[in-house]
Amino acid sequence: MDFIRITSAQNDSIKHVIKLRDRRPREKEQLTVLEGYRELTRAREYGMELVECFFSPEHFLGSNEYPLLETLASEGVRVVQVAPFLLEKMAYAPRYAKWKELGILPGGANSEIVKGVVKCSTNLNSDPVDMLL
Repeated sequence: MDFIRITSAQNDSIKHVIKLRDRRPREKEQLTVLEGYRELTRAREYGMELVECFFSPEHFLGSNEYPLLETLASEGVRVVQVAPFLLEKMAYAPRYAKWKELGILPGGANSEIVKGVVKCSTNLNSDPVDMLL
């Protein structure tokens, strides 16, 4: 399925989501922002009205995301693919900062494979611990 794509931080939809991080606009518009596969799945199961869904495949953690996105689109939710940096910009800042600090930023299967290959190739990684493993 082809989804709408946004690559500019100047897009009104991106600006709107960023604005919703603050309490007042959320209360005024009666909207909130959910982050993550589990939260979206639960909201859908509990009957919450989902309006828009922004995603970046580079941040997928598994293989369940596309079926959920297709289901949301079939239910009338506006599903939008965004550049990775935009998703990071829209994310709840304290959570993103903590993930970054801990080195556990979601990167999807592709980045995990690349990290695994790099760590297994001693000529590409000079970390002595990785060389011993």
